[in-house]
Amino acid sequence: MNTRRFVWISGLAASIASAALAQNSVEDGPDSIEPFIPTREVEFDIRSGLVRNDGQAPEVVYSTWVQAEGASWIRLKFESALLSGTAFGDDQAYLRITSALDGAVQILNMVQIAQWQNTSAYFNGDMVLIELIAAPGTGDNSLSIVGGWIGDEANSIATICDGADDRVRSEDPRSARYMPVGCSAWMFDDDAHCFGTAGHCVTSGGVMQFNVPDSNNNCTVNHPPPEDQYPIDNTSRQWTNGGIGNDYGYMGTFPNSNTGLTAYEAQGSVSYVLETDAPPASGQDIRITGYGTSNICVVNQRQKSHVGPFFDNSGTRLQYRTDTTGGNSGSPVIFEDTGNVIGVHTHGGCRNGSGANSGTSVENAGWLNARNDPQGVCLGPPGPPATELFIASSNLGEIGAIDPSDESWGVANTTGLQYDAMAYGRNTRTFYLVGSTGPVLYAMDEGDFSITTIGTISGASRIHGAAFDPATDTLYGMNESSGQLYRINTANAQAAAIGSPQGGRVGAMAINEDTGALYGIDDVDDVTESRLVQIDKGTGLRVVIGLVGSNRRDFDGLMWRKSDGQLYALQDASDRLYMIDSTLGTATLIANVNRADFGPSFGAAAGADPNGCPADLDGDGDADGDDFFDFLDLFADDDARADIDGDGDIDADDFFDYLDLFAAGC
Repeated sequence: MNTRRFVWISGLAASIASAALAQNSVEDGPDSIEPFIPTREVEFDIRSGLVRNDGQAPEVVYSTWVQAEGASWIRLKFESALLSGTAFGDDQAYLRITSALDGAVQILNMVQIAQWQNTSAYFNGDMVLIELIAAPGTGDNSLSIVGGWIGDEANSIATICDGADDRVRSEDPRSARYMPVGCSAWMFDDDAHCFGTAGHCVTSGGVMQFNVPDSNNNCTVNHPPPEDQYPIDNTSRQWTNGGIGNDYGYMGTFPNSNTGLTAYEAQGSVSYVLETDAPPASGQDIRITGYGTSNICVVNQRQKSHVGPFFDNSGTRLQYRTDTTGGNSGSPVIFEDTGNVIGVHTHGGCRNGSGANSGTSVENAGWLNARNDPQGVCLGPPGPPATELFIASSNLGEIGAIDPSDESWGVANTTGLQYDAMAYGRNTRTFYLVGSTGPVLYAMDEGDFSITTIGTISGASRIHGAAFDPATDTLYGMNESSGQLYRINTANAQAAAIGSPQGGRVGAMAINEDTGALYGIDDVDDVTESRLVQIDKGTGLRVVIGLVGSNRRDFDGLMWRKSDGQLYALQDASDRLYMIDSTLGTATLIANVNRADFGPSFGAAAGADPNGCPADLDGDGDADGDDFFDFLDLFADDDARADIDGDGDIDADDFFDYLDLFAAGC
């Protein structure tokens, strides 16, 4: 079914108070308010309903025009999106958004919408076409758009050192405009090529823009095409807004949704060199390159650069008489002698031929600590998880594994999606994940951690715990609020209630695959600790095994590990990993997970042991004929899991290497 709508909206707005204090005078305190790029918020109510493609080829199953009449630009906000198929696969569904003004296009799949925090890129003009394109036979899709943001006429403010604005156009590929505030940012040479900016500029839902074009004759900004826009990973942000000398930000971005490239890759693999210390001021020059405002409208908040005298270095405060204006906050403070960065520009102080502009020195201890402790995407590409104890979080948008030996957290996939439950299907080496909204059922391949949308779970309003029984190929789910147990069809996401609601607060489940016993942790309200229960898979009735331990409550993740036959649970409030005695219910502390809060709800499941028998491809503990034929299938499909020697090629060497592993057995 192909549904087309036309929607426009005009005059629905409220100013977004996202402006930040900046350009402060050293002597007199606040000098001006950072002139954020003028923005109004608008409301839409666009809902596609469930649409699907039952044809033989990919097709547009829903489309609509959206207009905010008279706006200079538009950015959309989604309430929800259900896109079926495998994200980044040939069978995925995706959104295609096209500007009516200049034809700029953005492509967004399920994972990328989460990385963009349910928003689109910025589009020039007042109208865009939204199309939902689905591969055939991949199931239901839906889209809901509740609002967005549009551009208004700009209001330029300039504070220049010597009465004349000496900044000139520049095209430094390392420098970005930081939206929506309208500050500046820049890539530097840490391991992941993340960004420096001013702490007072840091906001949620930010976007880095490169190759920014000239602005319009009325000073309203223009945006680069979506392939030059990158969403910021909120979990990577570290910042302090502590005034002159203590104002810094550090963060990273996800790859571009159109090109798949990181900002570093797309911009020519260049970044600023960040010095470890700043030299004393002794007649040198400082360059500031950024996106300051200007009374010359065409260069308002597009990239400009100027060189001026290095005025002073006192502690963590740098001063210079280099021209800046609002919007330059976050620019690199470049030591002109070397071209390297010695700080970040944050405050203005030049006025009427006196004073100086200021920034935070690279030697600021807080900024240094942040750079030495990167978060989110700034950690760099994750390696393969070292253990099979997986967690899917609701705060971090990550799926990863806990290594109890060193209390580390290894990321397998950063989706941006939020999860309530997780289970492992050993027969197919598939993790099943339940999203916090929908609830939507996803499948994650254990081999490459790719995500597939199965569909919105029908028959259950929420699933907080999940467990998979490989003996019967059955996925069980639990609604913590009611205590209702469900059987969930992994092919179509339909849930069927088992027995009647049992109350309590069971938000975590796991199955002992050796015995078939289904366990849950009940965070009941009338005791000081949680308790381990066994759940009847046919009726949903429970038997209390025992209390977990004094003051140990609120467990959202429970998993059974095949390699040792033990139950493990993760506590919500502390992110501590415990081993649970399945006969007594008591908990023994195993590790304090070295990671930020996983969120108010999350899922957990134990997969195949990555350090176990390498020939045991199906994870059943034996190397037998099933594993051999599994390898032949992987080899024929050119699957990365068949690359036994890890050289990037799947060839005869891998075949004979696997024969050696198979002969060695388990």
